[in-house]
Formats: sequence, structure tokens, C-alpha cells
Amino acid sequence: MTISKHDDVAVGSVRWRVAEEGLWVCTSGGSFAGTVDQSGPHYYARNHFGEYLGDYTDLSRAQSAVVSKAPGPVLRVVA
Repeated sequence: MTISKHDDVAVGSVRWRVAEEGLWVCTSGGSFAGTVDQSGPHYYARNHFGEYLGDYTDLSRAQSAVVSKAPGPVLRVVA
């Protein structure tokens, strides 16, 4: 899924919003999941901790990298 600069798209519990031109913000299950930042022809993906995930040549691959590292549900063990 590629998102243009004016889209606000949700698929399942994953939502992408355009914060400003060249900056996409992802939430998953209502929690911050990461960002994609465009600089020229490059798309830089970062996870929910701001850690660098990679440099991509297209938006959809950068978004996929963020979604693949999105935090999952927190499980609690009750003894």
C-alpha cells in the first residue's frame, strides 16, 4: 500500500497519516509504530523507538519495514 502526501489510510489496526510533506507516521492498535521520512528519492524507515530500519527507494517498502517491526499486543502472564 502506497500513500500519497494527502492520504490518511487505515488497514486493520494499522493507520498511516501524513504529518507533513515527506513524513508519514504509523500507528498500530492505537499505539505509535514508527515513521517514514522522505529525503529526495530515499525513504528512511524508523521504528517506534526511533531506531533506523533502513533506506528504501519506494514508500511502500519503507512502510512495510515499519509495519513488520510494529509492537504487538502486550501479553500478561497471571500466575
